[in-house]
Amino acid sequence: MFDALFLLGEVRLILKSFLCYSKYNEFSGGIRRLALSFYWYPKCGTCRKAKKWLDDHQVDYKDIHIVENPPTSEELEAIYKNSQVELKKFFNTSGNKYRELGLKDKIGSLTEKEQLNILASDGMLIKRPLITDGHKVTFGFKEDEYEKTWLK
Repeated sequence: MFDALFLLGEVRLILKSFLCYSKYNEFSGGIRRLALSFYWYPKCGTCRKAKKWLDDHQVDYKDIHIVENPPTSEELEAIYKNSQVELKKFFNTSGNKYRELGLKDKIGSLTEKEQLNILASDGMLIKRPLITDGHKVTFGFKEDEYEKTWLK
């Protein structure tokens, strides 16, 4: 059952990327890439810097307001499983909501599913901006990391 739900979340993420974000980047190494999903909060300075960098480098993306349209737990699970990034890195540990919920002391005792559900419950709990192509993921904005990840 768990594998079926994971697969359903992964298929949903891929279909969402393909159907909703049907624009393509230029050829990259002979491979066409789907537009990136760019989860951001417009009032966040780091998100605005990342958006400017993507625009300046003509990287195709679909911007998604992370508070109004946070990824579902299934989408987060698919991103997490494909990315090879630790789940705890998905949390915005410097955010007010994280502190209000006392998650620092709780994360270690929560199951993976509980953590995914918490993340999906409020976009402000997710480290931002979150950018993914369904396989790779970046958090925050580090120019060198963006160049290595999104310009290949």
